[in-house]
Amino acid sequence: MFGEAPFVRNPVLVNYPRAASSNRLNGTAPPALIFLRIQPVACYQEHSNESPSRNEAFMSLIFKSAFLGLLPFSLIPALGQSAPAAQQQAVDQQSMSTNRPAVLAGPLKITFGDKSSEWTTATLAALPHKTIKVYNEHQKADQTYSGVELIDLLKLLGVPEKPHGKEFRMYLVAEGSDGYEVVYSVGEVTPDVHDGTVLVADSMDGKAMAGTGPFQLVASGEKRPARWVRNLVAIHVRPAD
Repeated sequence: MFGEAPFVRNPVLVNYPRAASSNRLNGTAPPALIFLRIQPVACYQEHSNESPSRNEAFMSLIFKSAFLGLLPFSLIPALGQSAPAAQQQAVDQQSMSTNRPAVLAGPLKITFGDKSSEWTTATLAALPHKTIKVYNEHQKADQTYSGVELIDLLKLLGVPEKPHGKEFRMYLVAEGSDGYEVVYSVGEVTPDVHDGTVLVADSMDGKAMAGTGPFQLVASGEKRPARWVRNLVAIHVRPAD
């Protein structure tokens, strides 16, 4: 095709697309492909005696070297863009998991041996309420809660209101809809022994619970609300072994 003219077969000139440079400036990833333009290039006379197969092998090596050498530059911007996106997605997921309210709570179920009771906002609202004002160390603010004293719900199942002797071995486990659990002794929830109040609250500051309801277990006389249970769904009264 080229006669006897001295030349090298299939020389390679690599043209990186202009869009890649502009894309790198505005933060978007350039195309992952590299466009190559193949042109015949005249060489020195002393190479005219080389065999076509040797020229082809030599230029194939140049082609591979050029392609592999430039390929990482086409991928780096894309990787640089995807990494922050993945990190941001992880942060967003973590933010959602820590700031969103607990799993939607259902009725409150209380069990004591083979006895049980279930309370909804309507049935709890029908019982006598008590209001307490407590300081929330986490919120750094005073809060006013209204609800039913826990002992008033427990005694309906036979839990002693004025425990004696071995009855003090009983304890209860309060559980939130997110799986959070705390323990109280029976002596801590009855006014006959303890001067604090443990309340199943259904309102705070005159309003129904927002992200912590419909029920929240609140205790007065504690330095911090570590044993308050939001979205209260279960209370199990058990004897100590």
